[in-house]
Amino acid sequence: MTKRTFLSALLLASFLATGCSTEASSTPNTPTQPSDPGDVTTPQRPTVHEEKYTIAFACPEREIPFVERTLEKFLEDNDWINVTVKGEAYSTGEIASRVKDWEKGPDLYAFSSDTIGDLLAKGALDFVPEGKESLDKFAIGSDHFAYPYSGDNGYFLYYDKELFAGKEDKLRTIEGILDVCQEAGRQLCYPLEDPYFSMAFLQSFGAGYDIRWNPDEKRVSQQSSDFACEEGLLAAKAMLSLVQDPLVFSTTATAAPSQFNGFGAVVDGSWRKENYIQQMGEENLGAVSLPSMTIEGKEAKLKSYLSYKMYGVNPLPSIKDSTRTALLHDLASYLASSEIQRERYQELNVLPVDALTGESCNIAEDSVEEALLSQGENAIVQSLVPEALWTAPDSLFSLLESGEKVSDESLREELSKIDDLLTL
Repeated sequence: MTKRTFLSALLLASFLATGCSTEASSTPNTPTQPSDPGDVTTPQRPTVHEEKYTIAFACPEREIPFVERTLEKFLEDNDWINVTVKGEAYSTGEIASRVKDWEKGPDLYAFSSDTIGDLLAKGALDFVPEGKESLDKFAIGSDHFAYPYSGDNGYFLYYDKELFAGKEDKLRTIEGILDVCQEAGRQLCYPLEDPYFSMAFLQSFGAGYDIRWNPDEKRVSQQSSDFACEEGLLAAKAMLSLVQDPLVFSTTATAAPSQFNGFGAVVDGSWRKENYIQQMGEENLGAVSLPSMTIEGKEAKLKSYLSYKMYGVNPLPSIKDSTRTALLHDLASYLASSEIQRERYQELNVLPVDALTGESCNIAEDSVEEALLSQGENAIVQSLVPEALWTAPDSLFSLLESGEKVSDESLREELSKIDDLLTL
């Protein structure tokens, strides 16, 4: 999980290539009909690529065998006879900071979408060439920089199935969840002290921020924020009601929603799935999208953050070799293709990004994955992240948890501080 590294860009995001762009050139043309038994036209042979390359790729350690095998198959099918691949282990959230010299760094690498600003600033991401299929949803402005293959880094609501048996409709609203928890003497865990959760929460009623990237100058060119508005004030009041409610545990916890831990429901991420199953058993662990909440007669579905795992092409090692660069884009596109997304899911249980864009991926029935997909409709896709994002709400949260009576004016002052920090 990338968390404080997590970038949050609400209106921007990442990018997706949905198929391998290389033409299938390995099938010979059909021979022409001979004019007589001794006159047979020799079938055309496919083009054999004789360039000698070593391609270095980087991805999470457990994915290396799959990626290596997939790349080798592509190279063989497309007659790259002198190309070898070698893998290095990097987590998608750390590669941007761990690679110190990108001129000698991996040619092809998996990364988390929230680190894209850092990678662009270092010149370590090449533009996706024209002709590669992509979706505007995964662009920064009009530019595409990478190939998303998974969108499984997000959060939603875990709950105790036994506690909510026959009361599943209560999971649709915060108010319903708290009613059930109160009856059972349990709490809702919603770690709003963590900006990863609170900054998304503050955008639930319509407030937010915007960040623009200048590709020529390789920097953020514009950054604005409007939390000190009516929508932001509603969200702050909603957060205040939760933080000061004894039924809500608003600091970070890693405990499953079970009777033993005192929680009836927990807002947490897909990365906790296995840990929670171990704590309470798969048959008792439920998962749904985040509920809605009503404040001053206005209801809103609570928002979350979501980041994508993507493949990027590092242009620096191949800067003088356009053939090598084109091959790298073909390989990245192939790794993000629908076919390989499905194979990766079947072998490694990595949720395909296609599933989040409405494509049919034959996803097995799994409450956690279904919750992640459902929450995706109300998730803020993380791409470019304001540098101050992960400390911006600290002062606001300190006020909310003080236990004092908080006025609208005080809330507006704190929201204005957030705007000041997030505006360039």
